[in-house]
Amino acid sequence: MTPQLPKRRITRIETISNVQNYSNLKNIKSEDYDKVEIVSLKYQDIIADLDYFKYFLLNFHNLKKIHCDCYECLIIINDLLSTETDILISLLDDGIQRDRSYINLERLDKLQNISLPISYVMWNINVRNEQPVSCYIDGFRNICQAVSSNGNTLLKRETLLRIKDIVANLSGCSNLTDIEKTLIISDYLQSKVKYVSDEDLRELTGLVETTLFKNYGLCMGIANATTLLSNNPIFDLNTRTIFGSGHAWNIQTMDGKDYYIDNTWNITRNPNKFEETLKAREFTTKYTLFGSDTAKIIGHHISESIILRKVNIAEKDYDQQELERVGLVLKRKKLINFNYTK
Repeated sequence: MTPQLPKRRITRIETISNVQNYSNLKNIKSEDYDKVEIVSLKYQDIIADLDYFKYFLLNFHNLKKIHCDCYECLIIINDLLSTETDILISLLDDGIQRDRSYINLERLDKLQNISLPISYVMWNINVRNEQPVSCYIDGFRNICQAVSSNGNTLLKRETLLRIKDIVANLSGCSNLTDIEKTLIISDYLQSKVKYVSDEDLRELTGLVETTLFKNYGLCMGIANATTLLSNNPIFDLNTRTIFGSGHAWNIQTMDGKDYYIDNTWNITRNPNKFEETLKAREFTTKYTLFGSDTAKIIGHHISESIILRKVNIAEKDYDQQELERVGLVLKRKKLINFNYTK
């Protein structure tokens, strides 16, 4: 029996529209303070008037979320508070590849509800036992968040250590190019992961733990697994999870340009998948490093995510002949496989 392709609206998306820019709050009348629930702020706006920022924390009683552009904002909030708060303090993704050991959650003792970009967590963050994560990219122009009942909001330290072991094993050959790294990661996921609808199982199939350790999952688990395997000090690929049209995939910078990668579609739309299951039978580069023209033709991969750094998706796909050539080289070196088993 030929398997059904995954349904389009798997991830429930909520676009937050009632976000206030912190720099505009002084224009709000005191009787309207309780209408402010979500605020985006920048470090420079805070330090320009610390007295007002303390007033803001004390008087805007209905705050539910604060989006911050840097870790220093979290430190200021923590130090100004006299008691613990359960307001969601979300650190926005700056899009930069760098060590994150300066982020120390133990130091933020007043902030009980923190969300960090999933693209940061492999970069030496001083974590608690469980690392709170935001799986999708936020930004200041239109704060967007993907909300799902079956994706990661936490990553355990044990999970991160196991993923580091996978990365170390995948990077066994030194002096790999970024293209080689990208194909090695895609091959790993295509060769191991089967797409399974969340309607087929009574468990969370959108988790990276399910994708990487049980070898099946949804698009969000596959996309976030791609981010974690790519975005770390070993592979150092500027890869982020993005979402749109009820789907999750990745954006990656290659040779100074941004492209899309969809390892879920490399599995489920693989030209040579197994007939009776949504599992790749052979390696493909079909949905690896494609541009906006292909996204428009597909009519599906239209991103609703926003990133703080400027992103310009290349119009044309990355050279597919070059991807295939590199794939053959990697096969000869036995760094990737072409034929898979179930």
